[in-house]
Amino acid sequence: MKSSFIKLSLIAASLASVFMLASCNKPEKEETGNPELTITSPEADTLNVAIAGGPCEITYTLKNPVEGVSMQVTAAEGIDWITDIDLATEGKITFNVASNEGQQPRETTLTIQYDYIKETVVVAQEGFESAYDHEFPATVFTGYYYGDLKKTGAANYYFYLSDKGFIDEVMMEAEGNYYLIDLYAPTSEDGANALVQEGTYTFDLESKKENGTFTTLSCFKQTDFSGLGTSYDFEEGTLVVTKDGDNWNFELTVTIEGETHHVVYNGPQSFKNYSPSDDWVRPDGNYSAVTEDMTLTPESIEARYTGFEDGGNLAIDFVQGNTTLSLSFMAANTDGAMIPGRYMVTGTLEPGTIEFGNATFFMDMLFTKSGSILIIEDPETYSETYGFISGGTVDVSQTGEDTFSFEFNLQMEGQYSLTGTWEGPVEIKESLEY
Repeated sequence: MKSSFIKLSLIAASLASVFMLASCNKPEKEETGNPELTITSPEADTLNVAIAGGPCEITYTLKNPVEGVSMQVTAAEGIDWITDIDLATEGKITFNVASNEGQQPRETTLTIQYDYIKETVVVAQEGFESAYDHEFPATVFTGYYYGDLKKTGAANYYFYLSDKGFIDEVMMEAEGNYYLIDLYAPTSEDGANALVQEGTYTFDLESKKENGTFTTLSCFKQTDFSGLGTSYDFEEGTLVVTKDGDNWNFELTVTIEGETHHVVYNGPQSFKNYSPSDDWVRPDGNYSAVTEDMTLTPESIEARYTGFEDGGNLAIDFVQGNTTLSLSFMAANTDGAMIPGRYMVTGTLEPGTIEFGNATFFMDMLFTKSGSILIIEDPETYSETYGFISGGTVDVSQTGEDTFSFEFNLQMEGQYSLTGTWEGPVEIKESLEY
């Protein structure tokens, strides 16, 4: 028994010495633990950026990195104003924030991921604090120069500041914003290179069409997804035109429904020349002619298309009692639709214009009449008095799905004015003859 006890004691002593030796020697490589990622700036997890944007950075500390694992930083899907994300410098994430051209503040989230650790930082950028209710950076300039129609020294510059252009040069694009300015300024020496000169122009509620003013035809037009437009009238406003080298600056400030709109355009200005290219010639014959200025308020209309093969001629008769104004529009399409816009009376017969009034005589008697004419019938004698349209414009605006308004500013017989308005549905019928 004594021998067995001694053997057990020796074994126990040996095991004890092994454990003591193990406790006195540390392993060659100590365990480092789990990785730890800490965002050190911004402290509140939101990085505030000025409206101008520019270089930005986020700093962090990373403990217990894992071999073969790299950090990933991503912006939210669809965000294009954060670019150039760079992780090349340890402890720092750099990137660039674009300037905020909009009026409203904006923000997004940057996701920072290392292994299974995910942190987020909100990037919040200031918006433009405007003194106006609406800020609109126009990118498209569309202009028409009509020259000095009334020989008063004030030429008509009719142009749009918008974010979209025109289809076939006359139809507004869908979901567009168009600020129309009907402006009067000194005549350009070369109509083909007409320009609105530097200066301040004021909105004239009386529409006297004097130099340095723009009229009540000026308005704001918005189109919906189908291209249908809604017009909003100006209440007051100014237009400031300046030039910086070859660049033109148009700054329009107007009030619409009690709210201020600030429209800025920077770029070239270009006008299509619609100044009279030839003069109206009085028909060579004896006829009873209009001898005074007139105002027309039509009670009904009749519209029809002719000449489909060559672009179409839209003839519209505006009737008021025994008086009929027949206008011959050179249509810009052949699909049976009225196209909003300004139509100028000219002899060019180009799309978007109105044909002069004309007539031929045989043996000093009126044989045929054509184009645009005011006709007044005497109900007792059945004789007719004519006012051949010799100049001016007609402004057409769409007021509903099938309704339009017409504003006449015409000349008759080379010296008398014909003004008036009409609004209502326009049903266009096909006709083989005019």
